[in-house]
Amino acid sequence: MVRAQVFAFAIVLVACGDAATFPPDDSAAGGGPSDDGSGSGANGSDGSGVGGSSTSTATGGSGAGSSSGDCDPDATVHQGQATWYELATPLVNCSYETSTLPVYYGAMNTVQYADAAVCGACVRVQGPLGSVDIQIVDQCPFATNPICYEGHIDLSVPAFEQIADKVTGIIPISWQYIPCDAAGGLRYRFKEGSSQFWAAILVRNHRYPIASVEVGSSDGSFQALERQSYNYFVAEQGLGPGPFTIRTTDIYGGSVEEAGIPLQVGSDIQGQAQLPLCD
Repeated sequence: MVRAQVFAFAIVLVACGDAATFPPDDSAAGGGPSDDGSGSGANGSDGSGVGGSSTSTATGGSGAGSSSGDCDPDATVHQGQATWYELATPLVNCSYETSTLPVYYGAMNTVQYADAAVCGACVRVQGPLGSVDIQIVDQCPFATNPICYEGHIDLSVPAFEQIADKVTGIIPISWQYIPCDAAGGLRYRFKEGSSQFWAAILVRNHRYPIASVEVGSSDGSFQALERQSYNYFVAEQGLGPGPFTIRTTDIYGGSVEEAGIPLQVGSDIQGQAQLPLCD
């Protein structure tokens, strides 16, 4: 079933000089950790917003991100095992900078990572000592770590310690997807090297996993971008100089359209609308 779409027509003005930083919204409540960066797993900021002012409108609810829709979120309970790991590189497979990650995060096994399809998803993990809500930010590759079979999640050390003693090393778990506490609107980032002739877009701070990203054309049609295993959506022939209208659709059919997104490379662009919540 498909939810009502949320349309946020944002007028984004790029200011000269330093971009303003958008602080986190600590008042959000929901089922999972936020995508807003470092902190307790729910707070922080992973980049700068766009300077200037913006406006938005939404349909299907009382405001951006407040609408609900007629869809069934995935309630499947998966069985598997968990281990813990520590990061050794400045980026994870989902192309998030490690300095922006929540405290409680995890790496999904190769099968269920599904070429970045679950990047940014939130998961509730049940272990021997209780449960912890994490965000999927990385891949646990079966090719180099045969324990990373279907059902397996590699956890950050703090996340693992919420559900088991670290010395245990490997534990049985059950887990299921939950909505993220996505405070505020979606955030967009153009990959370094993007131009009017080649462009790659990363979307963060989304409530549910992203299924597609499309960019509007002058004739009113939308061009679908191809998702890469490192979680950027790429237009090999470019998108022109911008600004752009970007349509983001989640795995349950909810979508957001935002206009006026500039071709600003290497820093976050703050959107104004959030994907609607399933009933």
